[in-house]
Amino acid sequence: MTIGIIGGGIAGLASAIALAKIGREVDVYEKADAFAEVGAGLQIGPNAVSTLKQLGAFDALEPLMVAPENIRIMDGVTGTLLSTLPLGQQFETRFGQPYRVSHRADLLTALLETAKNCDRVNIHLASTLTRLDIEPDTTFCHFTNAKTASHEMLVGADGFRSVVRRSVLNDGPPIFAGHSLYRTLIPIEKAPDIPRITDVHLWLYPKGHVVHYPVSAGKKLNIVAASEQNWENKGWSVPVEPSEVIKYFPNAADNLQSVLATPQNWLKWAAAGHPHSPVWHKHQTVLIGDAIHPTLPYLAQGAAMAMEDAVCLASAIKSGTGISGYATARQDRTRKIVETSKRLGEIYHMSGLQRLARNFAIGHTSTKSQYNRLDWLYNWTAPEI
Repeated sequence: MTIGIIGGGIAGLASAIALAKIGREVDVYEKADAFAEVGAGLQIGPNAVSTLKQLGAFDALEPLMVAPENIRIMDGVTGTLLSTLPLGQQFETRFGQPYRVSHRADLLTALLETAKNCDRVNIHLASTLTRLDIEPDTTFCHFTNAKTASHEMLVGADGFRSVVRRSVLNDGPPIFAGHSLYRTLIPIEKAPDIPRITDVHLWLYPKGHVVHYPVSAGKKLNIVAASEQNWENKGWSVPVEPSEVIKYFPNAADNLQSVLATPQNWLKWAAAGHPHSPVWHKHQTVLIGDAIHPTLPYLAQGAAMAMEDAVCLASAIKSGTGISGYATARQDRTRKIVETSKRLGEIYHMSGLQRLARNFAIGHTSTKSQYNRLDWLYNWTAPEI
């Protein structure tokens, strides 16, 4: 029997490639009728680059990625530049791989094309999982189209609303985090005239923040605005008027106002997740990516963690430690990612005297100290598979 994978997103396709590379036959089940352009931008740090290279997908993605020169941390109220983190040769030498930014759809396309070139990968579209029957040696999958399948091993890569998670952990629906995310893409030629628009910009603002950077070979500007609000959405995303985004940043600096006022179309997501679980599998059914450790996106590591999981799962199976070995190897790192992302949101959104103290600390942190703080995150190398 083959290994089944529920979910044809970044986690699912990366898992399919990784497992095929160690000689396993893989069936991927995706609920959508076709792979479509979804999402917005992603930051691809050195750990993610290492993983993409191990998967054999980096070369397909590289022409569409952008290599920003710096991350510029800005005060969103005064417009003051607080700090600049260089991302060039000094950064690459320190961490062993470059820093890139990408459109999520470009990454998904690169993974899809890589997966299609793997003889051992079979992709099944329009396959919505309804339930699982998990037995010690076999997992039986039931789909809405009356199709069934059985696998000696099953990988749940179906996101933070995972159907597989319900069967493995039965720990209830996702919990909303009290944060909303607004995302948009605009043609780069329509971007506002602000200094160094091709750098990654992080604007810190009371109870919110904004990130923007170019994607799609520099043809588009990705903009993400986060705000603290008690809004829950059971679906994926909803369109909103530009005025809704702008109202959460009423005292923004002129350049930040220009960034937020330019787009005419925004999509809104409700951030949600699950508490940490020490259990990642039931018999031979295992969870990866957002299905087991969903995180706020403030460390820009969601996609990277999914791809790391995929390679580490294949490595554990290849080495003989199996699913248990994979879960043990990944728990501490992914838990730290989730906790650090939450803490960064608190720091980014500080107001009053806390905001001033934060700004002072950021402004007086050297590049060397910034790099030192990133060692645990970026000095990670994907295992060979």
